[in-house]
Amino acid sequence: MNYRGKLGIGGAVLLLAFGVRPEAGAVTITTPPKVDGITPTTARIVWATDVPSSTLIKYGPTPALEYSINGGNQSSSVIVHGWFLGGLQPDTDYYFQVCSTADSQQACSATQTFRTLPRPERWPEEPLLPQQEVDTKYPLQTGNVLQVGADCNDPETGLMARWNQAQWGDTITIPPGTQCIGHYVFTAKTPDTQTPHRWIVIRTAANDNELPPEGTRITPEYKQVMATIASNQPRFPDQALSEGDANCMAGDYRWNTNDSRPFKLWKCVNGPTRAITQVSGNNVSPIVVTMPGHGYSSGNWVRISGVTGNTAANGTWSITVQDSDTFTLNYPWSSWVATRGNGDYTGGGEAGRNRWTPVPYQSGATLPSTCTPGEWFVKDGTQDLRKYRAYWCLAPNSWTQVALEYSIGSFSQQAAIDLTQSEVSYVRFVGLEITSIRPPEDPLHEQYGANRSLYMFEALFSAGMRNHHIILDRCYIHPQIETAGTANGVQTAGAHFAIVDSYLDEMTRYGGNEPDSNAGEAQAVYFTVGPGPFKLENNYFQGPGITVFMQDENSFNLPDAWLPSDITIRRNHFRWDPKWRYDPDDPVSIKKLGVIPRHLLEFKIGQRILIEGNIFENTWTKINNAAAIMLSPRLTGSIRGRGQISGNRFTCYYNKPYYEFDPCDSVVVGEWVAINSGDAPSLRGLYQVSAKINSTSFELAGMSGSSSDAYFMRVQGDYTIRDVTIRKNVFRNVANGIWVMGRTDYNLVNKTFQRLKIEGNLFESVSFLGDKQPAVSSFPNGFGGGHTLRVDLGMESVIFMHNTTTMPGIYSLGIGDLGSNAALKYENNIVFMGNVNGQDAIGRTGVYFGQAALDVGFREGSQPSWSYRKNVIARAGPLPTSPPYGPYPAGNLHHDLSQEPFPFVNAAEKDFRLTRYRRGDNCFGQPGDCTTTGADMGADINALNEALGGVQQARITTTGSEEIGVAFLAPNPELSCGVEYIAPGSSQATRIPAAADGRLRRATISGLAPGTTYQVRVLCGTVEQLRPTRTASVGGSAALAIKLTPPTGLNVVSARLLAGLNPQQLTEADSAPCSAGCTLTATGQAGKVLYFRYEYTLANGQKHQSGLNSKVP
Repeated sequence: MNYRGKLGIGGAVLLLAFGVRPEAGAVTITTPPKVDGITPTTARIVWATDVPSSTLIKYGPTPALEYSINGGNQSSSVIVHGWFLGGLQPDTDYYFQVCSTADSQQACSATQTFRTLPRPERWPEEPLLPQQEVDTKYPLQTGNVLQVGADCNDPETGLMARWNQAQWGDTITIPPGTQCIGHYVFTAKTPDTQTPHRWIVIRTAANDNELPPEGTRITPEYKQVMATIASNQPRFPDQALSEGDANCMAGDYRWNTNDSRPFKLWKCVNGPTRAITQVSGNNVSPIVVTMPGHGYSSGNWVRISGVTGNTAANGTWSITVQDSDTFTLNYPWSSWVATRGNGDYTGGGEAGRNRWTPVPYQSGATLPSTCTPGEWFVKDGTQDLRKYRAYWCLAPNSWTQVALEYSIGSFSQQAAIDLTQSEVSYVRFVGLEITSIRPPEDPLHEQYGANRSLYMFEALFSAGMRNHHIILDRCYIHPQIETAGTANGVQTAGAHFAIVDSYLDEMTRYGGNEPDSNAGEAQAVYFTVGPGPFKLENNYFQGPGITVFMQDENSFNLPDAWLPSDITIRRNHFRWDPKWRYDPDDPVSIKKLGVIPRHLLEFKIGQRILIEGNIFENTWTKINNAAAIMLSPRLTGSIRGRGQISGNRFTCYYNKPYYEFDPCDSVVVGEWVAINSGDAPSLRGLYQVSAKINSTSFELAGMSGSSSDAYFMRVQGDYTIRDVTIRKNVFRNVANGIWVMGRTDYNLVNKTFQRLKIEGNLFESVSFLGDKQPAVSSFPNGFGGGHTLRVDLGMESVIFMHNTTTMPGIYSLGIGDLGSNAALKYENNIVFMGNVNGQDAIGRTGVYFGQAALDVGFREGSQPSWSYRKNVIARAGPLPTSPPYGPYPAGNLHHDLSQEPFPFVNAAEKDFRLTRYRRGDNCFGQPGDCTTTGADMGADINALNEALGGVQQARITTTGSEEIGVAFLAPNPELSCGVEYIAPGSSQATRIPAAADGRLRRATISGLAPGTTYQVRVLCGTVEQLRPTRTASVGGSAALAIKLTPPTGLNVVSARLLAGLNPQQLTEADSAPCSAGCTLTATGQAGKVLYFRYEYTLANGQKHQSGLNSKVP
């Protein structure tokens, strides 16, 4: 097995050497254990052995070493070992011994000691907030205005020409509607001599009043006043190809280095097919195909189409030959599960191989006046053909110059806007559409079935570690076509970077269907490392994958000062469109273009992070747990410290500008580094830096040898997540809420994740996506959903206070079984709990529940380390009082949902303020004692709404023949809001005021034409565009059926429906028994709004009435 590139991904700091694995034999500990990363309750221990061996630590508060822990995934294959001890007693001496076993022989170190740190005065500790924030106010521009001409690539008036001409304080404008097509590489300017440093603004030439005001999110509807900058550099990799059958996906392109033509582009197309005679039946796994005398070999990719009955066989597959007539189907990339039939074969089908073929092209001095989409032309000339002279017909009679150079690498991403090549700084981009060219529709893409190549464009905007003071302001960033795929909207790093008031949509990177583990996920924003600060404020982020991702790229050798710090994420809307959810039974889902969904927001590295006032909407599990927020410190990037060893000196090969910092310059004298070598295995191990020679080399104590293929990695760097505050956010229709890890079990980070505070959040629905649609995938290897908060792997200092959940999931507090956590404060929350086992308020991996789960999951030595009090647990019926599902900690309230609904003001209208459990109420015996803080129980909904800032839950409520009803929640009760509508064929908007009921606003647009489509939008601090809405056609009477499902735990006997055309004059239309649900009917007029309420009668005689609703029958 070749382990190249796996450093830090598998077992430990360092996996096996690159290339040949050393043979295991008698093991020797070559570097005695070192202890670092000590906190009040955790410590890390690292050591090295001469051969791959297992990882075991024995430890305890006495020399008897009462406890032991093995290294998880480091079980038997590492040379450099490292593991954490967790759940330790603060301010205590611990004894420990490390042992490693290889080939049934064990080596153990001498017993050593370390002492944990004292518990701080405040325990758990409060996280630190960001110490600085990116200043995103529009700069005062005092210089010249330079307008880009009609041709963005003109050498005198084009975009790059204007950039080269611009001075600090200048503004570059691009006329609205201008199409700038290319890969625009910006070069650094000499720093400004004035203080404060001036900016260069690149923006649409539209007037300010044509854009949404500063601080207001832009939407695609503003495209007409934007200028467009589009990448023309698709991802067509180099590959040595030959004609004939090949493992490729039809429609993919490659630049064939074996082609003797100057234009070396090849395309994967369909080869000949033959008939299939049989396919295995329903639920048979793997799928078996019969095609007499097929002539294939195992590992061939085979395209199958036309199978009926067992349609799961259709697609492109890697096969395993059974005999000369049969073969089984496998996913073309590695998969965790086998293919499986979805029905009995009823006939049809053909199979064939795909093949690479040269792409035909024309050439000449001038472009032809006509073309058909998909054709290619090469212009005569002396410039590089691949970069400048290839033209693709993207639309009828429309040629576009396309750059076919392929050089994907760190921060070289063929973006429309590329800042990575030099230290570009102090630039603000305003009112721009940043996108890619639109490749022609290719019918071959329809053959992908569940599988396809990953993406055609890498990133649309790219900034790197050396860039700083860069702001994207009111920009619309999106790919052009679903089937082309775009991995990243914005890829960035560096310092003082911000995205504000922008709209990033539809980033999609295809990774196969539900079970296919070709795991390449898209990101709307992909951060690598840099010192920060970073700010994301008031944006819309949509992209199934990891929608916003703080990756740990380069972090193996990152200077400590470059740990991403001071990160503010405020008032954004993170969302996945449900159409990307793989659902084989839903024809609307884009299952033919499978994507890899992971999380809405994930951090692997960073400190002082504030996540405030955001909406996290729609996740579903697949190959991961699909948390809205995932916090998991780890190292997964590739090693950057490559070089050579001579004697005791390590010298780096690659430094600036190849990388954006000098890897060798990051080390500190006295620290320990891990050394790996491809050509000198005996040199592998842990060494201490004894001297720094210069920025590209250092010396190692105890090193003596020679290697031309060596790597180093810092093992004492400041790599972790710490100090995270998550407050006043809404989590809606997510599989899991917040999932956090103190570390990871398959690689080493130096520091434990410390100090997390989650406060004032609203968890509307966890484990469900929309109307009764589970957010938990059917994929067998998908992680479970339903955790409001999941804590795992040795977290220290977790505060969960004043949060509100509104429905049961699996666990409101889930605790993992991989390491002990410490210092939990869980107070003043509203927690919903199911009335069946498996829907618990507290659970630890399905074994421990209630107080027992807390006792096991949060410890300091032999003592519990948690506070769980003054929460209200809502459940139909009593709380469990006996094992295994109980008891629950004392000092909490129980609200019995079988007796009454939870006292929200109006849950149906999403008003989750309280009528009970409020400040001043008597909850535990005296007025004002409901919470530890004196505030209302759960989240402060008014403060939450204010933090969200923008319009919430804007929706069309009714559509009549002459009217359209609109409802929404305003950011705060005092704001004056309205609704605008535009009739077809008109550019003039008509505005009407919205009636206020606190934050709830309603407006009725009347006097409209029947059967006509109107554009509708809400104006209320921000602009919220609603879907085009068509008024109804006028008709006769029509019936409206209302299906009612009583809330869980509410003892309903019957229900009745009140309805009418006048909301003030409702009469009884229908009634029925309704203990298990019922459908009630009312009669109205087609095209006219019918208003209605429904009313439940409970077994105790009480009545519960809904709010006023309306629909058009």
